[in-house]
Amino acid sequence: LAATRVAYRRRRDVLVQALEAEAPPGFTWNRPEGGFYVWCRLPDDVSPARLLAQASAERVAYLPGGASFVEEPPESSIRLNFTFAPEEQLREGARRLGRALRAAQARSRWRRCRAVPGRVEAAPPRGLDDRLRRAQACAEQGGCTAAGPARRIRRSALPRNHAGNRDPSA
Repeated sequence: LAATRVAYRRRRDVLVQALEAEAPPGFTWNRPEGGFYVWCRLPDDVSPARLLAQASAERVAYLPGGASFVEEPPESSIRLNFTFAPEEQLREGARRLGRALRAAQARSRWRRCRAVPGRVEAAPPRGLDDRLRRAQACAEQGGCTAAGPARRIRRSALPRNHAGNRDPSA
């Protein structure tokens, strides 16, 4: 049992040091005195759903904090296990999590519209309706400078997907 405690303490320290090196501003965590997990709190500008998608793309796993609570959980917490993985995997996992956090923060920050100089959007357009609104806004402001003249996207010109809906990605 004493050897296991020493090994877990070492792995905890490796993970905490890796988080200190890789985590972006606003990402905080505790340094547990016991147990198997480091509890972390996400920055205010990162949604848990967006981070989960980015972490999946980086091939790093964590447990959302809500899965560990019987009552209403804090929405922006995650739990990192340090007892199973070897030290080098903990370092690599912290690097990947740091990249995922930075990517999630970048997607949530305000972006400049490429088509209309000076116009700011809260997020990139999603789906056909947003593309239609964006194309119409470009046309109203004199056309798109980055992609040629603005044109209206007709729903009927889009192919249907397997569910029979119009699919803008096809």
